[in-house]
Amino acid sequence: MPSRSYGQIVPIPFPTQSELSPLFDEQEAEYDHLRERQERHELHHRQLTLDARSIIPFCDTALTTGFDIRAKLLTSLTVFFDKPEGSQYVWPKPMNTVIVNDTLGVLTSLRDLTITGLEPRNDGWILDSCGALLERFCTDLWSLSKEMVSFLKKQTHLTSLIFIPKYRPQTKSNMYALLYRVDSTFLRALRTLRCGGGFLLFLERSRPKGMPPVRNLRVDLFATDRLLHTRILNALSLFGDTLKSLSLRFEAPAYSTRHVDDTICKFAEGSESWARLKFLEVRGMMYSRQAEKDFLHAIFRHFPRLRVLIWVPAYFAPDGHRLHPARVASQFLLRCQKLRRFVFVGPEVQDIMPPKYASYMKLKEDDLYVEGRLKRFETTWQDGAVFFDHSERGAEEEEESQGREGQLQDRHEG
Repeated sequence: MPSRSYGQIVPIPFPTQSELSPLFDEQEAEYDHLRERQERHELHHRQLTLDARSIIPFCDTALTTGFDIRAKLLTSLTVFFDKPEGSQYVWPKPMNTVIVNDTLGVLTSLRDLTITGLEPRNDGWILDSCGALLERFCTDLWSLSKEMVSFLKKQTHLTSLIFIPKYRPQTKSNMYALLYRVDSTFLRALRTLRCGGGFLLFLERSRPKGMPPVRNLRVDLFATDRLLHTRILNALSLFGDTLKSLSLRFEAPAYSTRHVDDTICKFAEGSESWARLKFLEVRGMMYSRQAEKDFLHAIFRHFPRLRVLIWVPAYFAPDGHRLHPARVASQFLLRCQKLRRFVFVGPEVQDIMPPKYASYMKLKEDDLYVEGRLKRFETTWQDGAVFFDHSERGAEEEEESQGREGQLQDRHEG
């Protein structure tokens, strides 16, 4: 039987590494490009900003059949009812605000919500249908309305709450929250808070077992708060166990003649818990040579671990007409052992406008360094000393990560 011949076996040369590398690099670059496009696409659907012209068209779309899939992607929503300024769409009709209320009921995946610009008249009801468990909420809606309190009671995962001040006449109806009672679970996850004096009084009265575990706090005090000044500071004293960052902003000229050291003593006197505080900002009130000495003594006595101090006086006494910011900075930085950063606003600071401020950093015990413009000035209180001291950011982020993991587990169990 004749043998079969399969022909000659010809070896096929395998590509070398140098020949394959360009192919791999090209494929990897294409993959990175597709991934970036996907991330941009998802980010576009996750974050949305609406102004007065686009609110109603979006709501009409959101309430149509089939939008629920896209609604699950949206995690951040910003709504400006008062922008653009002068627009014919500003101050929406009551029916339109009802549509916005219904739309918030559809967006159940929201984690970040900002609503500003509604006419200050029973505006809190727009949140009635919102069923999302937010992590951040920013608004100029009235903080002491019945509707706002009811909304916040459901927000068990809220970590950041920002109330932007808006003038409202003081009436019995909009002071409802001062008569309200909540349990210890109210705002239990809150870490960052901006509010007025009235909201502090509400927390003091409604949570007899203690304040929420706030770390970063900004309090805006106006002329209408002067009659309750002492009571508001008493409420502030209850945050001493948890606060790491505190910003006190007093309206000028209502508080221009008050001394900052007297204010500090009212909420920090007799308490050792303020040793946690690392960031303090005081805006408003008066500067004088005596006020400087008393303020320095108050810092040295009550805040031994303070690392950052921002002082923005609203009024300068006659003896401060030849004020030298560098001299003021050296007094605080060299006498307070832990203090590393001092930001001061004075009449002769010409570096930055507006506001005119100078930032000083202590490199050594007897060496001061003058820094230029800060990346952020108005919102540094939200990060506290971590904004200036990167060595603390690692521990802060680890702590925040553990908190988020606990929230996700609670949400999953719920």
